[in-house]
Amino acid sequence: MFSYTIDVIDTTLRIFDESVPACITKTATNFLTYNSKVPGPTIRVSSGHESIVRFTNKIGSLFPGTFSPCIENRTGRPFSVHLHGSANLAPYDGWAEDETCYGETKEYVYPNNRPTTAWYHDHAIHITAKNAYLGLAGLYLITSKTKYGGCGEPWNLEDIEEKHIIIQDKVLNSAFQLFIDPLNAHLDISQNICKIIGTDGGFRDIPVIFPETGLLIGVAERYDVVWDFTALRSQTLFLWNHKDDIFMKDVPFFCYSHLIGQLQISAATNASSPVFQENLPYTTPEDPIKRVLYASDINLAMQMANESRFHRKMAFSKINGKWVINNETWDTFRIAAADIGQNTWELWVYQTGTGWFHPVHMHLVDFYIIKREDDTGLRSFEYLSPKDVMFLGEGDRLYVIARFGAHKGDYMFHCHNLIHEDDDMMRAMRIIDSQNRLTASSAQPFILNGFANIIYSNWKYSNPMLNDTAAKPTNQMPTLDSIYMQNMLNISLYRIFYPFPTDSVLNGFTNPWKCAWCPA
Repeated sequence: MFSYTIDVIDTTLRIFDESVPACITKTATNFLTYNSKVPGPTIRVSSGHESIVRFTNKIGSLFPGTFSPCIENRTGRPFSVHLHGSANLAPYDGWAEDETCYGETKEYVYPNNRPTTAWYHDHAIHITAKNAYLGLAGLYLITSKTKYGGCGEPWNLEDIEEKHIIIQDKVLNSAFQLFIDPLNAHLDISQNICKIIGTDGGFRDIPVIFPETGLLIGVAERYDVVWDFTALRSQTLFLWNHKDDIFMKDVPFFCYSHLIGQLQISAATNASSPVFQENLPYTTPEDPIKRVLYASDINLAMQMANESRFHRKMAFSKINGKWVINNETWDTFRIAAADIGQNTWELWVYQTGTGWFHPVHMHLVDFYIIKREDDTGLRSFEYLSPKDVMFLGEGDRLYVIARFGAHKGDYMFHCHNLIHEDDDMMRAMRIIDSQNRLTASSAQPFILNGFANIIYSNWKYSNPMLNDTAAKPTNQMPTLDSIYMQNMLNISLYRIFYPFPTDSVLNGFTNPWKCAWCPA
């Protein structure tokens, strides 16, 4: 088990002095930070090992205000942390109202059950956009590389160097302080040197070429791309943010920057540098979606989509100045789907009208987009790519299949344009026992263990506001040492991913969510 401690603190930093020379003579810029860094510190863990991350609220007075629930006996500006790209138990998933006030610490326990490029960011109710924009975001890399204790990478990625790019939109006002602006990005680069090998939920089975027209990326989407620079020695490449007049025609812009970054390719060639070999046998790392969604499930869902049939519809729109889902908001009618059977699959259709695009994030699950009804159809890099964010463009209608597990509980789904999420395009889904539910017949067989019911019927951790796991005064937190971590491991919070040997086969059933454990 890995452990990390992070202080959430407001501070002033001079991170723009090199890119904006005029900043040198001005005052430093105010930020909200994780451990006084923007972006926050990159956390790297090996798949197959749980982690504990403690976040302590030390936010001072740089961004004043009064915020519920930090009133009366609690004070300060609150935060909630969501690890985006991880199937966390509900109390550790960053429920918007599970907040940490000044002088308090919240402990999060993460499963790290499959490799992916994840990220952690603020999720506090109604102030997510501001908190994240002011600095509360960072990378969280779950790796399967053996040198970090994982079980090994597919193809020959084990020896290929990794670089990580975060695309952000930051606007400075006349006082050289951050001015909040809507977020979006494109990445446009020659397909001849790029292959897309992974998405939000991990690796694809087969690499696909980089789109000739560029890669359309919505807020919070992640793509893993192999770049081959051998034919570009001594050249300079630019990451270019291109405004698409079709997708963005009705979206207002305050400022639009085309140049995202610069890549300078060295003249020297390292003869020992590996060349990506996509024809090598694919060694599957941990990828639960491939074990819990079968070809027969996908084929049936595709048949339903082609007949315009689905289990639930979520319509994203704007009414009376409010961003809504099915004409409701977080505050008016929170639970949009209250009867989802645990370990069952459903086909949802997402649609929107005109006015803005919506990158939609579903917590807990990875999903497949199996049909896109718009001007382009399903894109090559979307087909059978494990996703947790979908790009819902104006007038789009997307069919999405997901198996709802591994945990029970209340989980959010929302637009990841954070200004939309805060105002108020976020609702929740409730995963409960599968018996007599909408798609009960699609439930995969469970392991039934009456002596250790915690495996699949752990109702205690279905409550995202569970008092046992809520933020506590920092001085009341137990010491985070090896004894404490061993005790946490003994609780087996994520036993569904890491079952005991006696759980592997029971009553003739196997555990589809079981993940590999590799010595770290």
